Amino acid sequence: MKKIFTGIYIILTSVLCLRLSAQTPQNFKIIELEQYIHQYKDWYDLPGVAVGLVRHGKIIYTKGFGVKCLKSNGTVTEKTIFSTASVTKLFVATAVMQLYEENKIHINKPVTKYLSFFKLADALYKNITITHLLNHTSGLPDEEGDEFFSSWKNPEYDDNALKRYVGGGIQRH
Repeated sequence: MKKIFTGIYIILTSVLCLRLSAQTPQNFKIIELEQYIHQYKDWYDLPGVAVGLVRHGKIIYTKGFGVKCLKSNGTVTEKTIFSTASVTKLFVATAVMQLYEENKIHINKPVTKYLSFFKLADALYKNITITHLLNHTSGLPDEEGDEFFSSWKNPEYDDNALKRYVGGGIQRH
């Protein structure tokens, strides 16, 4: 199910970008956009989606459609947080490579050079590089335990959230 939702998210984003790329804020037709979103939502039987459009670094449109969960019927808003799961890999890898191109990081250096709080029970964690993480050769296991799913249900955004998550929030062995 996650893969289907991820695929739909990518398709919707791509289609919206293609359909709206030639439009300017002056001729941006919100009614047509919203009709298309409702139609798309119905085609794929999606309970809800949130849409945001940015043009030249400025947010020009945000809105939620539908419900967060069929069981609870909570309304989706432009601030609803969705778990994007593997979709984020593309964005993280792009950001990492941009930092690499700017000589701000070295991808063949250990992760601990940049995240000193990253620790595992096996001392070999000290040898894991950014390249290992990017190409899935680090040896890290998939995280699917209760603590992992709890972090999805109760996300944290403060300045120390990453440190807690990577450095001690989840016990990895």
